[in-house]
Amino acid sequence: MFPRRIDNVVIRSGHDITIDAVSDNGVCSLSADDLARSNVGPFAGSGDQTFYQTGDIIVSNGGELTVDEELMLEGYTLIEDGGTLDLSEDLINLGYLDVAPTAVISTPNEPLNLILSGNSVTLIDNTTDVDDDLIIDHTNATLCGDGSVDIGNGGADPALIFSNSATIAQICLNFDITCASSCTGAPDTGTGGFISGNIGPGGVGDQNSNQLWLKANDLSLSDGASVTSWSDVSGNGLTATSSGGGGTEPTFNTNTVNTSLPSMSFDEGDYLDLGQPAGLDFVPGTDSWSFFIVYSMSVATEQGTLFSKADGTGGNRTYQYTIDDSGGAERYFSSFIGGNNTTGTGADVSAVGTWFVSSHINQYNNEGFMD
Repeated sequence: MFPRRIDNVVIRSGHDITIDAVSDNGVCSLSADDLARSNVGPFAGSGDQTFYQTGDIIVSNGGELTVDEELMLEGYTLIEDGGTLDLSEDLINLGYLDVAPTAVISTPNEPLNLILSGNSVTLIDNTTDVDDDLIIDHTNATLCGDGSVDIGNGGADPALIFSNSATIAQICLNFDITCASSCTGAPDTGTGGFISGNIGPGGVGDQNSNQLWLKANDLSLSDGASVTSWSDVSGNGLTATSSGGGGTEPTFNTNTVNTSLPSMSFDEGDYLDLGQPAGLDFVPGTDSWSFFIVYSMSVATEQGTLFSKADGTGGNRTYQYTIDDSGGAERYFSSFIGGNNTTGTGADVSAVGTWFVSSHINQYNNEGFMD
């Protein structure tokens, strides 16, 4: 079976998926005009039939999505670092489009338009070339990121176009629209006083609200390699290092989470140190924060720390997330927050080889677990 319109898709490294018919997701094609929405169209090409996808699409590092038809997206679409989106026709974004810094959007064959419409959010952190027009349609679509859009790389009359009352204020402050040659309305720079999108998990938050995000699949290491440094992707530039030297370094494991994603294994005495970044200096009773982790036990009777802010000499723990027992054989995700040790009330996590997702929400006047 091939994915349907509503299905979520991950294109993994080494795979090139080609869409060469507008019905390749098993349904009839639609145009932007067919949606009959008050904040979508009309714009140039809004009556053209498109390959329309509402499910999420992630193009992983080393993966490629080749589209030979008009493409209209309305899910969460992420082109990861090292991923490629190869377009031959117009791209219409009605959803959340996230283009990572080293992702590639290729437009090799003919002039095409990038159209941002509806309630879409577009986050571009690289330099994306558009062979013809960039169209911002209606007043809800936004464009932001740390990159830029370069128009006029092949079109006869390239232009930055604001249609149906759209304005430059829908492009965030200091985001550049550059021009290869002979453009209408460009170069120009956004004036919008907003932060749109981000580099946080799944496009949620930004570097201010997402203080730390460590992803094992961002490390390019061989199976069994020692991990001496682990940089986070929150945008805050934090790095966990093996300050204890040899014998305390965790191990990188390939294809361990759901048989496809890598993980990090910590044996007794292994740890990584983040130092004392100000962004992680949460104060119990004053600050609110959330903590999420994916983990698995290799031995049913294990206990240990997952993450903590502590005084290593005096043992004063501002906060600490652990796997603890409750006086029996079971193990639970638990926390130590400002002097109070609270055992989680969720599932027993001692099942060897089972992956768990646990979280802790700490409000300044309350706290809660979810396993």
